[in-house]
Amino acid sequence: MTAVQVDYLLLADAAQVQNGKLYLLGGGWDRLQFQEYPQSLQIAVILGVMVPWSETNRRHTFRLVGRTADADQELFKAEGEFEVGRPPGTPQAMPQIFQVALQIPLNVPRPGSYEVVGDIDDGKATKRRPFFAVSVTG
Repeated sequence: MTAVQVDYLLLADAAQVQNGKLYLLGGGWDRLQFQEYPQSLQIAVILGVMVPWSETNRRHTFRLVGRTADADQELFKAEGEFEVGRPPGTPQAMPQIFQVALQIPLNVPRPGSYEVVGDIDDGKATKRRPFFAVSVTG
């Protein structure tokens, strides 16, 4: 691996990263069900990035955008920077992982198809996570 790669992009009810470990509740969903719309809820978006040895000790950027599947409406946007170091004793050429879990307010305007897009360094690595909002009666 010679370039930074998005290893995973997950949706969850709640999540946090502590001491290099990911803790999540209600993770991996792709469907929301509501009786009425619009709806607002708090979600977690988790981004895992593999950083090759050659890209450690360098500053990188990430961006997470929630939007309708046809990209006509943005639901949220979060941006940040990260730098992964080389811990003492790390074998040469061993990649490092960067993980971030963000709690984000999500407003779902109507039933339909949506996606979260995570990208690194202005699109050098990208991953999409689709999800759906459906109406239920009951």
